Parts: sequence; structure tokens; C-alpha cells
Amino acid sequence: MNAQDTIPDVVASIQRGENAALGFAEDALARIESWNSTGPGLHALIAIADDLEAQVSERDASPVRGALHGVPVVLKDNIQTTFAPTTAGSVLLDGYRPRHNAPIVDRLRSAGAIIIGKANLHEFSFGLSTESSKGGSTRNPFDVTRNPGGSSGGTAVAVAVGFAVAGVGTDTGGSVRFPAAHTSLCGLRPTAGALDSSGIVPISHLMDTPGPIARTVGDLAILFDVMLGMAHPRNLAARDPDSIRLGILRDRFGDGEDELPTTSALEAALTTLGDYGVQLVEVDGRGFDERAADTVQFEFAATMDRYLQAATPRTGIRDAWQIANDPRVEARARARMMQALRGADDSRGLARATRHREIVRYRVEQMLNEKRLDALIYPTFRTPAAPLGEDRWEAGNGLLASVAGLPAVSVPAAWADNLPIGMDLLGRRHADRQLLATAATIEWVLDARRVPEFVQASS
Repeated sequence: MNAQDTIPDVVASIQRGENAALGFAEDALARIESWNSTGPGLHALIAIADDLEAQVSERDASPVRGALHGVPVVLKDNIQTTFAPTTAGSVLLDGYRPRHNAPIVDRLRSAGAIIIGKANLHEFSFGLSTESSKGGSTRNPFDVTRNPGGSSGGTAVAVAVGFAVAGVGTDTGGSVRFPAAHTSLCGLRPTAGALDSSGIVPISHLMDTPGPIARTVGDLAILFDVMLGMAHPRNLAARDPDSIRLGILRDRFGDGEDELPTTSALEAALTTLGDYGVQLVEVDGRGFDERAADTVQFEFAATMDRYLQAATPRTGIRDAWQIANDPRVEARARARMMQALRGADDSRGLARATRHREIVRYRVEQMLNEKRLDALIYPTFRTPAAPLGEDRWEAGNGLLASVAGLPAVSVPAAWADNLPIGMDLLGRRHADRQLLATAATIEWVLDARRVPEFVQASS
């Protein structure tokens, strides 16, 4: 297995008898041993699945039975599993074993996936630099002095370096798309409610969703269909570039004065799209005001408390206040939890933010319809990956899709000083597949994905 293999590559290789699931799993474990805690010290994985050997044996003893047969997959460690602890990156939940897998986990396994293990995250998903008391600081494989974004940074790094072929993270305000952008991968935030979010350590009932992280948009589509519960994922056909019409949200690009020349690199990417025939339309998104529709500060306490009440007999953690007041929890995660907890009893604030979500969604979809756009396009993150210990919260553009409940895909788009930059494509509600088809074309035109140098040298 190398860091370029896609899901169809692995399944076809097993089907032809060229490789076995055992070989792919052993390759993944060898890389984990060399690079996770030693070597570059990526700290992407927290735990290996207890039943990994049994999973591999079962796959190799049966014919190809699903779209993920024998494919190594990694899960963010806020997704419940019975075969490995679910810690949300926190020593507070060290050893916690839920009674049931999250439904999406069972669907992945039914499709033949081999779950390699659980990935590090920013503790309780409250941060963008993937630092936790349980897993430490995850490093960006393109520059180990920088972080991979977050909060699903461990999942993204694991996929980028070949600990797994694909992964599943969660996205509340950009937590799938940010790390995908920072590690030269693709990430999908689906339409709100499209995927089952039960069995996931929560932040916001309205904004949380699981989402796939993969090397190609085609792999995102396969994972998405599997997580939807489809027995046979549909083929994804890329579109002709000259049939695509995109609205450029220029106000999300930054002012060109960032630490690295992000804006100029993205402008060059837009020029490439135009050269291939993609129709680009300048649009103004300053009236969306998505920050006023952010419900996390009003939802977090009640949402987390409901989850913990079911888990308390096994964790000893009673409520969100206990987490936020524990000095062992990563400092920035604690600070953001405290900020969110201030809105715990503000039912009027929640009602206002919820109403404004509908306004934002209406305005976005109105723009898409009036301008006859397939999607809006803008930087996933306005700067490249930040140094370890920083998160550049203000540089993220993830919130618009999250509060509007609309699907968004981040694809590799450009490079600045040898660091990857991603672009978000934001589409219509319940049009995830159409958006993925558009994104597949943009991915092909830009052809911006790279593999970290030390990974390429080992392949």
C-alpha cells in the first residue's frame, strides 16, 4: 500500500488476488510504528483496534463483499467503538468503552472496511490545532513544526501518510474540511442530517455531522454512500468543466497580507479553472452573517450533558461543567468550553440563532438560484497551516456551510511555501452527490494533491 492508493485500487487489487487484506493492514501498521510515536512523531493515532487481526482474517477468508472490502480506515476518536476506547482525546474518558458502535461504524464494517484504529483530535473537538491530553499534539506531515488543523487532524494525517486509505471525522464548524485542506486531502461536510450522528461525542445537535476524509473526491463519494447505508455505492461521474458555474465569495479570500501568499496562489487556481472553461461569477457574501447563526454557545451544555448522562456510570463524568473545570483538559479547549457554557440557559439566544440559520440558508440558496450557480467557491482556510500551538481560528471559512446546513467539499487547490491550501465548494441542500460531481471536476482541473516528501521517499 502506498499513499496514492484509492479505495477502488485496494478493493480491485484484493479482488484480482494480487494482494490480501493482511498485506494492506501490515503496511499500515509498519508506517504507524515508524512514524506515529517515533520518527517524525506525528501523533495521529491514539489506539489500534483490539480486533484488528480478526477483522483482517475475516476479510481474507471471504470473497469481496462490499465497496470497502479490505480497505484500512481510521476513525476520529469521538466516534463510538466497542473494539477500542472512545476518549474524545481526553484523559477524562481514558478507557471508556461504549456498549455499542456508532451506526456509521457498523455500516463501514458491513461494507468490508478494516478499522485500523482511532485518531487524535482536538480535545472534545473544541479547537483547530489537534491537541489533546490523551493524544498529545498531532504534527502536519508537510512540516512537522506546524499543526494539521482540526479538530479531525489525526484522521487527516493518518490518511495523508498511509496509516489508512480513508477516514471519518466530524465537522461542527469546519473540523473535517480544515484538516483536509492542511494535508492536501479532500473532505466532505454533508447536508445537515444526511448522516446519522448518534454515537458521537457531541458539541451541537444542530451543527454536528460525521464526514469522510479521503485522497480523492471519488473516495469521498464511496464513503458517503456507505455511511448512508447504501449496499452498492453509485459511480461518480465528473462533469465537463465548461458546464460548471461557480460563484466566487471574494470577501472570504483575505487581503493578501497573510503570512504566506495564500491569496495569490488561490487567484492562480481560479485562473486555471477559467482557462479550462469553468464559468466564474463574482458574488458578495458579506450579508450572510453566519456568525450570528452559530448555535454552539447555546447548545453545548445541554447536548453534552445528555450524552454524558448515558455514559456517566462508565466514565464518572457528570456534565460539561466538570469537563471545562478540569485542569487536565487542553487549555484552549477548556477556554472555549467555558465561553460556550455562558450561553447554557439562554433559550432566547438559541431561538434567535436558530431563526438566523434559516435566514442564512435562504440567502445562500437564493444566490445559488438567482445566479444559476452550481456552487460557491472560497478558501477553506485563509492561511496555510499554523505553527504548533496556534490555531488561527479567525482564518477559517468553515462556519457558512455549518450554520446553513448545506453540503461543502474541500479539495486541494494550491500551494504556498510548500504548504497545501484547499478550496471549499458549497452547494444546495440534499444535493451532495451533484456537489461531489462538481468537486471531482475541480479536483481534476487543479491537480494540486501531493504526498509528503518522507512518505513519497518510502513508497
